[in-house]
Amino acid sequence: MPEWDVYSYNAILSLYAQTGHIDRAKALFDGLWIKDSITWSTMVAAYAQDGGSHTNLAMELFRLMVLDGFSPHGLCFVSLLAASSHLGLKHETRESFASMVSDFGVDPSPEHFLCVIDALGRSGELGRSRELIESMPFVPDEGAWSTLLAACSRGHGSSVEELAAHKTLELDPRSSPTYVLLSSALCCQV
Repeated sequence: MPEWDVYSYNAILSLYAQTGHIDRAKALFDGLWIKDSITWSTMVAAYAQDGGSHTNLAMELFRLMVLDGFSPHGLCFVSLLAASSHLGLKHETRESFASMVSDFGVDPSPEHFLCVIDALGRSGELGRSRELIESMPFVPDEGAWSTLLAACSRGHGSSVEELAAHKTLELDPRSSPTYVLLSSALCCQV
């Protein structure tokens, strides 16, 4: 029978994480004597996606990954940025985004930008969020505008709300979630 290798353990770790068995994933992770960047990234993503108290653990594990000399890839940064955004850590999200580019040479994807847009929106900086959407190095899609619209529905509404709704509906006029976000944003104004 062949010996288990890091790829086998990564597959099991990923399975535990995807099925919500975070404690089992962590136990396996802690017991591994050999890890690669995929092992670390999988555990960071597991914590980030699980949310709650695990979100802080995702950020801490990311730091340990870097200290252990592993270079995070683009997907790992999506997990980190999403975790810090969901915790409302606007500055950490922006710093991680900048570090991703300058320190690790990772080219930002639309998903990376969405996390920063979300962090700015959650903190009520709708104007800066809109500016980021308009300055991205690719054409903004429905996801970018609906992320901004979602921030408006959290009670941060402004003139940006109308633009976000218009752009989102222009890109997908039959998007039910857009109408729900729009109605939530309008309710916050009343």
